[in-house]
Formats: sequence, structure tokens, C-alpha cells
Amino acid sequence: MNQDSHSLSHAQQGICGILLAAGRGKRFDPSGKRNKMLARLGSGEALVKVSAVRLLAWVDTLVVVVGPHNMGVVRELAGLPLRIVVCPNPDPGPGTSLRSGLQAALADECGGSATGLLVCLGDMPYIADSTYRCMRDLLVKGMGLKQAWRATYQSQPGHPVALTRSFARHFLSMPVNPDEAGRGLAMVWRRDPGSLVEVAVQDPGAVHDIDQEKDIL
Repeated sequence: MNQDSHSLSHAQQGICGILLAAGRGKRFDPSGKRNKMLARLGSGEALVKVSAVRLLAWVDTLVVVVGPHNMGVVRELAGLPLRIVVCPNPDPGPGTSLRSGLQAALADECGGSATGLLVCLGDMPYIADSTYRCMRDLLVKGMGLKQAWRATYQSQPGHPVALTRSFARHFLSMPVNPDEAGRGLAMVWRRDPGSLVEVAVQDPGAVHDIDQEKDIL
């Protein structure tokens, strides 16, 4: 584990990571033959594995959300200390995957012990340690609030997104409009903009997702 991890305390704080890796990555390969999450980075490791290992260093537990077509992703993550959750229909958008991940993180079978959540995307392997540390520390300090924080870089919205347990429960309790199911947290922030705090970070990795092969550094 990174020596700088858990900067506020080395004791577990109940922070659960949610890594969304269920999409088909159609912009990466419109033919659908290649799974973006299995693309190899310069290290030779799969994109999704690098993203998972990076996030694991900053959370106490990790849930990775995959789609029913993502068995290759499951094989890449074998042996890592995480839980795989299958979202049966991720196609509407990341909101459906997020719901699956949050439900698993807060469910009794996972111990129900998540007091805060760090949400990241499986195609964002370049987030800096300083950004993870910042977002985790905000969660530890604000656990009793119904609050969310979003990392931004040069005013661009990015990741991680940090959610307290209360905020996650609020999101899951909201009725789902089928037309908005894929939009996720955006519908909460549109109705209650005060629940989101934007956190400016000096980290281009916070907004660098891999949509196409040229985005691999």
C-alpha cells in the first residue's frame, strides 16, 4: 500500500471504493470487438487493473461494477482484495452502474459498514495520490454530513467523487425516472446544488479518462 495512504489515520475508517467498469467503451472500439477496460497501458497491465490497484491504496474495501459481458475484466482482477458486482443493464449510462455499486457497498452482506464512498471510473488510471488523499480526507472529516465532493481540474468536473453514507442513501432513495436512470448523481445536484462541493485539484489525471487509444499515456 502507498506509504501516504490514509493520511488522517492508519485505522480503518469504513471508506469503500466504487470502481465503475461496466461500460462497453464504444468510442474506444465502435465495432465492439475490443473491451476498453482490457487495453494495455505502458506497464503492460490492463487499464482496469491499474485503476483498481490505484484506488485500493486509498480505501478500506473496494467494489468493482462490471457488466454481464465483462468476464475478461473479472479475470484481470482475480486475486485482488475486492468484490465484483454485476450490473445487469449498464447500457443506459453510468448511473445504473453506480446504483449497483452503492447498493452493494451499503448492503448487509458487505457488512453494511461503509461510512463514506470514493467513486471512480475504470478508465481513469492517472489520478494522482494527492487527489485521492484529498478526497478521502474530506470524507473522514465530513462523515456525519449529507454531502458530496467532486474533484475538478481547471473547472472541469472529474473524479474521484466522494459521497458520505447519508448522501448515498439519499441518492438510492430517490425515485428513478427511466429517462434519467443513466445520469446518476447529476439529477441530485440539479435538484439540490448545495449538496455538492467542487474541490479544485492540481491534477490533470483527475479529468483524464481513456476514451480512445490515443489517450493512453
